Amino acid sequence: MNAKMYFSQSRKILDHATANQRHALIAMAEAMGDVMLNNGLIQLLGVGPDRAFAMELGYRAGGLMPYHQMNMKDLVLRGLVPYDAYQDPAFYDRKDIGKILWNLYRIDPQDALLIYAASTVRASVLEIAKIAKAEGRKIFFVGSIKSVSRTKTGKAMIAYADLVLDLCTEYPDTILTLHDNIKITQVANVVGNVFAQMLTAETYRYLKGLGKETPVLLSANVTGADVHNRKISDVYLDRWNS
Repeated sequence: MNAKMYFSQSRKILDHATANQRHALIAMAEAMGDVMLNNGLIQLLGVGPDRAFAMELGYRAGGLMPYHQMNMKDLVLRGLVPYDAYQDPAFYDRKDIGKILWNLYRIDPQDALLIYAASTVRASVLEIAKIAKAEGRKIFFVGSIKSVSRTKTGKAMIAYADLVLDLCTEYPDTILTLHDNIKITQVANVVGNVFAQMLTAETYRYLKGLGKETPVLLSANVTGADVHNRKISDVYLDRWNS
């Protein structure tokens, strides 16, 4: 039981997932590129540990600009939800929270929604998907289909999605077993984070292939990065940071 075993097992899972989902990933990247070409933002949503996917894409050096991160913590920071309520383990399963979060931001008609749920779709997240669907938004979903389809909310989420990218991980996603049969070492978010960067690469390729400018954010240690990043982010002022 060691790090080498974890790397070997997770590499097998990642190789399988990337090969199995190649066409789905390209299709999603191109659809995201079309949203960007229409001056739309990709609204990123994940709760709890699933925030990792949004953080991989949203305002990252070496990434694309047109994203906005929807964050449940904003409800507390802006005084809409008491901190004690946010700390409640059942908070993410409150349907009313989804509507409050959706209405908190400036979300334009040309925007799309990208939801990430590695294993479980919470009720508040599904409520946001319902709102987006009712308003005619494109919905992209990334998650482990085998895991999320165990529940009614997961099955509903898959049905709402226009495009689905499957992590191809098991439930639970722990891959090493201790001597007393306790499982350790999760892998779903490893696949998810790699998929996020692959989406970036494929969206970039798609936009460049159409001869379009690609709004890539530069690292702060690159000369002129501040000016460059401000120029491409000002296009989405009060939207990407709403």
